[in-house]
Amino acid sequence: MGVGYNRGIFLRKCRPSRAAFCVQEIRSLKDKIMKTFVHNVLPKLFARICAIGLIHVLTLGTSFVAISNPLSVSADLEGEAEKTITINADEEILWFARAIYSETKIASEQKLVAWVIRNRVESDKYPNSYRDVVLQSGQFSGFSISDRQYHINTSMTFEDSSPSWDSAVAIAREVYTAPEALRPLSKTVMHFYSPISVSRTPLWAQGRVAEHIVRDNKTEGIRFAFYADIN
Repeated sequence: MGVGYNRGIFLRKCRPSRAAFCVQEIRSLKDKIMKTFVHNVLPKLFARICAIGLIHVLTLGTSFVAISNPLSVSADLEGEAEKTITINADEEILWFARAIYSETKIASEQKLVAWVIRNRVESDKYPNSYRDVVLQSGQFSGFSISDRQYHINTSMTFEDSSPSWDSAVAIAREVYTAPEALRPLSKTVMHFYSPISVSRTPLWAQGRVAEHIVRDNKTEGIRFAFYADIN
């Protein structure tokens, strides 16, 4: 609601004999205008700027986390923001599950592999998204184009179903948001390999003691060895 005044009345009041009163009137009018601007105009202007900026972010397809604030944003924009976040989270979890599935089909081993991948995502030594960590060159053999399971590993979807894939998806969802207290390995464990699946020990593991190993229940052979502090 704007602030106005009757110009004729105001001019009649401002006679030379009443100069002091005129100054007071002007100051009072100035205060009213400033209060109107600060309390009505400025918040609406700022909200409009925020809304335009939000639309621009959504147009670029950039991920962001909505932070609550006292300014109102339209319900449509908030809905688009939530949709963007959900889509990106699902994509991350899908790549996370694909990597888990590519390494082992046993649920107990899948959980350990999952925490190693999360350790990498949270480390400043690796990319900060699950997709980029999984697809990083020379890291996960199941995503090398020469691997026999490459096309399967890169094409699995949430619509697919099998006991081992369902387990991988469930573990990916769980570990993706799990609290630190549930971490089964130290945060510096970012490497592992399967001794029963390779013909020789990788160079980075030679001469090192694994922090954690998983043995085959029948043969007692080492199925997985997990290492910390590998540079």
